[in-house]
Amino acid sequence: MNATTNVDRTPLGRIRRHSGSPLTLLATINLALVLGAMAVVLLQEPSAQAQQLGPTAQRTARIVKLTFDDGPVRGNTSRILNVLANRGVKATFFVVGKQARRHPRLVTREYKEGHSVQNHTYTHPDLTTLSNAGIRRELRATNRAIKAAGVPRPYRFRPPYGATNTRVKRVGASLGLTQTLWSVDPRDWADPSPSVICRRVVSNVSPGSIVLLHDGSGANTDEALPCIIKRLKAKGYRFGKL
Repeated sequence: MNATTNVDRTPLGRIRRHSGSPLTLLATINLALVLGAMAVVLLQEPSAQAQQLGPTAQRTARIVKLTFDDGPVRGNTSRILNVLANRGVKATFFVVGKQARRHPRLVTREYKEGHSVQNHTYTHPDLTTLSNAGIRRELRATNRAIKAAGVPRPYRFRPPYGATNTRVKRVGASLGLTQTLWSVDPRDWADPSPSVICRRVVSNVSPGSIVLLHDGSGANTDEALPCIIKRLKAKGYRFGKL
């Protein structure tokens, strides 16, 4: 019996007799298997994406960030911290360096209670009117004041009045600080009633909003805060920090 006969008795030999080209038939089989696998993946992929991405994307979309500027100050900052603690809400405090030097315990409390403590310059100037060196002095001095209170170095800064330009943003970035503005401003610093502050926030919030509030000014902010939190929670929002 020769070698050809031995081969012909194998499955491959049978393929040769019936197909003429075993390589062509194998390629066809492999292609069919690949197409079948792709069909299974395509049929399952949407449901897998929905399970993995849907809930997370929805939760992220319904997060609002409450931020507080110009503090810390005696009385008002403590009252706001009490409201946040009682309702289990975390927020971000953009502190003025000069105030942080005066009230380091309040800065420490903000951090220890789980809030984010960030840079709002040292003397609250319009940064666009300062030289690059002046901007650096304001931001660096505030970083030092925050660190002196036992709080980690900030990674964000908010220019007072929202006054900024490319130069201000660039100088901040050179110090490792990301410029952070806001998307909702209820003008609480002008002392409207608590109900007005609450309505202005709740009616203008959308998923991902950053709300500008004040603990260093704003006589009615602490009284408006419970209403803001309650109504936004009722709308399905959660609260995050920057």
